[in-house]
Amino acid sequence: MITVMGATGNTGGQITERLLDAGERVRAVGRSASRLAVLERAGAEPRVGDSSDPAFLTEAFRGADAVYRLMPYDPRSSDYLGDQRRLGESIVESIRDAGVGHVVALSSVGAEQPYGTGFIVSLHAQEQRLRALAGTDILALRAGSFFEVFQEALGLIAEEGINADTVAPDARIPMIATGDIAEVAAEALRARDWEGFVVRELLGSATSVTPRRPGSSASESASPSSSTCSSRTPRWPPC
Repeated sequence: MITVMGATGNTGGQITERLLDAGERVRAVGRSASRLAVLERAGAEPRVGDSSDPAFLTEAFRGADAVYRLMPYDPRSSDYLGDQRRLGESIVESIRDAGVGHVVALSSVGAEQPYGTGFIVSLHAQEQRLRALAGTDILALRAGSFFEVFQEALGLIAEEGINADTVAPDARIPMIATGDIAEVAAEALRARDWEGFVVRELLGSATSVTPRRPGSSASESASPSSSTCSSRTPRWPPC
């Protein structure tokens, strides 16, 4: 059994579909019964509830050979870091109490930095919580920004010919499609062939994308780029 958090979301939905197609038993966790019903018809075991509730999550994780973990977030929250801390603590408590052996955790490029990264700083804190778990092997997928974020800007791009963001226009950003993340995560959840706390960076195409020209680099190189490091292997930059 493999439990997938956010099973109706950008990455979780695709991971669930890949696992089901591969013949795996999947427990799909989410907040919407109607959206989970689609996965139930495909063969998944639905679990509807609030991920900040440790009792709910512990039951959803119990008996699972592996868990896909992500951190749902609301950037409009008046207490973003507090919400993320409470959610992160709930997830770690549930992993420990359910005795989960392997966890694939979606993180972000920059999560190795303790400050100065905006929203990403909450993922740094969560990685530290996961590192402290005894008896659980963690694979942290530090992904680049999702290509799908440009969908939210399509109206502005079409009407005004610009892409508005808080990122410097010429900053080079590693970007990756959610489908590529799902492929890596699903394979890892099935293989469960790592030990300790391991980081794998998912950087998408070999060249980065700039907000000024979001399509420029994607067409220049389609070859995937990634790197892996372990808590047992010294590396710079640090994992």
